[in-house]
Amino acid sequence: MRWLLGAPYARNGESMSSRLLGRQSAATVARRRTRHHVAAAVFAAGRLRLAAHRRAGAEVDLQSRVRTHLRAFSFEDLPPGGDVSSSDDGGQTLSPVNACDCRRLCLANHTCRGYGSSAGTASCRLTELLPAPGSTQASSGDWLWHARHGVRRLGERCAVDDDCSLLVAGATCAGGVCGCHGTVREDGTGGCRKAGNFTDVSGRQLASGLISETSVGSITACESACAALMSCVAFDFSAKQSRCRMYAEGITNEVNSTDNVKSFVWSFSRADGTPPASYQEVGDKWLRMLPSGDRLRAADICLRDGAILLPEVTRKGLEPLRSYIEGESTSTYIWIGMEDMLEEGRYVTSDGKEATDIAWDQGQPNAHDPDDCAVINRNMVIHDANCLNHQFNALCQYVGDNLALNRTSWLTMQDRRYPARHGNDGDERTFTHTTEGVRVPTAAWTVDLSQTVQVTSILYAGRVDCCGSTLAENRNRLTEVRVGSHPTAFNSTHLARCVWLEQPFVAKGYARLFRCTVPLTGRYVRLTRAKPLLDFAELAVFGNRLPSQP
Repeated sequence: MRWLLGAPYARNGESMSSRLLGRQSAATVARRRTRHHVAAAVFAAGRLRLAAHRRAGAEVDLQSRVRTHLRAFSFEDLPPGGDVSSSDDGGQTLSPVNACDCRRLCLANHTCRGYGSSAGTASCRLTELLPAPGSTQASSGDWLWHARHGVRRLGERCAVDDDCSLLVAGATCAGGVCGCHGTVREDGTGGCRKAGNFTDVSGRQLASGLISETSVGSITACESACAALMSCVAFDFSAKQSRCRMYAEGITNEVNSTDNVKSFVWSFSRADGTPPASYQEVGDKWLRMLPSGDRLRAADICLRDGAILLPEVTRKGLEPLRSYIEGESTSTYIWIGMEDMLEEGRYVTSDGKEATDIAWDQGQPNAHDPDDCAVINRNMVIHDANCLNHQFNALCQYVGDNLALNRTSWLTMQDRRYPARHGNDGDERTFTHTTEGVRVPTAAWTVDLSQTVQVTSILYAGRVDCCGSTLAENRNRLTEVRVGSHPTAFNSTHLARCVWLEQPFVAKGYARLFRCTVPLTGRYVRLTRAKPLLDFAELAVFGNRLPSQP
């Protein structure tokens, strides 16, 4: 077995077991030395891991690393009566060694993933295999086995994410098993890799979170290096200088690049988040069938889940959902996320896209006003329907964690009756509002996401009780959402625009998802309106959390 700091018990030709077989005083000295070496190992292990991550260019979240570090120095007690007796477990049997010293020896060894001790024989066994219930063979002795936390590989049992992520970067614990979930996939070699692709952002400046600058021969080599590094979310390449720069942050400002480089930002395959248990995976979607109710209530429930009403309206996209819908629906029709409330005949889906290829049933749409919403039936075709006068099932599609939910927020000239926190409390029935009668050039609402995030989309919900149904009365216009790195300095060097919505973009009481032009990196999201009055029901933020720099 290899030892982290060499062989602390092998000195002057003596083996570890021979030293432990010595007199009581020698054993006492050995235990003291064990404690010394364990302490040294803990310190050295932390330094070695930190150095290794820095050499790889990885950002290190110190708090997370401390949690993981401590987790790896604790054990899970297995039921008594088992023994690991495989000859290929990479283990070592020592005698006489008591249980406490056996534990210390395992902690001092970076390859030890568990230990067993027998009080009757004063024996200690260290193993490189992870002891687990069912993996230990029945023993007539009094062996007690202990599995080390924090050093679990893919497919092995776990209790928390920190059990998995120390050995396998990006791995998380789901269903009690370590795996590559969410925005990562298995790489075929026992590790996880990022799932997604690069978006060309040439002309935009990458300036924050530089990981490394190296000389490479091609843009393909630079791209491959960034894709393989879990913490790399952007890179630029200079063909003239054969230079590859990798970054832990992407677009953070509105500054254009003056360098003759090609720049790319990583687009994750999906936003962070684990669908609630009520959702089922159907193809590439996570869906939930809601019980019968009105459309407004259905949209509110979806929002609370981090979801939107199903935006799919094409025949090709709806057909794979047939079996799920037939098995889950109880009503003739099902609410989906499409409507033409702002402009008759111009249908827009809940993810902000204008719908053109629509799976209309024969003779549909047929009612025009006030049938401004859409439903599907079990034949996977679409009808128009009155938005308010029907009780149908509804179909939610999961988007991700609402990263703004209940985070600290503030508002320009806040009305105490309608505080800023109502804009990100997850409830469409509440709303935030600036003080009436106080005129400012631009009203602004800001939320602190509490950590650096790559923002990919926002969901805006208008007030239910305001302000008339005509376009002229619609306040949801002249609205901009930006992502920034500073709580108050929202200038071009500290922020980047996600969306600009000039014309009325959502009807009162309804919600719509808008995707940023490119993924943006920042901690603060700011909504502004080029009017003295700002009011809305909810702003949800979706994207991917990024590790903090040390």
